[in-house]
Amino acid sequence: MSTTANVTNDATGLLKFPLMLAGALFSDTHTPIFLSDVRQCLIYDTPEPNARLIGVEYMISASLYRTLDSAERKLWHSHVFEVKSGMLILPGPATLPTHAWEVAETKEMEDVVGLYGKTYHFWQVDRGDKLPLGGPELMMSFTEEGQCPPPGFKEVVSERDQRYGIDHEQKAKKREYIKEPDIHEDADSMWFKFNADGVKERVGGAASMTDKAGLIRKYGLNICRQCFREKSQDIGFTKIIRVRETAEEKFVRKMALREEILLKG
Repeated sequence: MSTTANVTNDATGLLKFPLMLAGALFSDTHTPIFLSDVRQCLIYDTPEPNARLIGVEYMISASLYRTLDSAERKLWHSHVFEVKSGMLILPGPATLPTHAWEVAETKEMEDVVGLYGKTYHFWQVDRGDKLPLGGPELMMSFTEEGQCPPPGFKEVVSERDQRYGIDHEQKAKKREYIKEPDIHEDADSMWFKFNADGVKERVGGAASMTDKAGLIRKYGLNICRQCFREKSQDIGFTKIIRVRETAEEKFVRKMALREEILLKG
């Protein structure tokens, strides 16, 4: 994979590769939110205890996104396609009943579908780098199936599904009731450009990304930005944590959620 220049505020030419292809890299933990409208998430190359930290994503509400200037908004991506296609998953802990986790995951998607994400990739492990070399790179996400390089969206996601014993099409069906929010015209800028008349046009697509397919094949489409470490004491699912929440309130909330999920299982 080719290297790109260090990130600046220019949204064009720096979007190395539609993020993670909303899932081309593993993300298996998440840190507490520091504002009510913000989540901050760590991205690892595998879900194993010795995983390498390769990036970070910030996720913000639509209301906060709208307060940003146009140049800044172009650096963020939407999550509608990730959620509605079944591509975005929250891999559950092995100790929790599958049905209970599915319920929790689907409920969480009601919130995630309206968030905007800004992701930086620090360490190109897919290229064989032993250390995080060069400058950070801004990443984007898919907004439709046709943007996935060969062998194609369904084939790539199906490989991930087989690995985790899930079905993204079933997940998509369970999420049909989730209302699709309007996506701001400045978001997902990798896939659009404005012509001389100021009309927005689609650009990019699988044909422009054939040299980027190695990363997808290597890691598969698995992305969980609000996930867990399997050996942690948490149940593996963390709802939004607000700064005003005390340690005692957090404990009570977690125990209540644990009981709710176990009862549903």
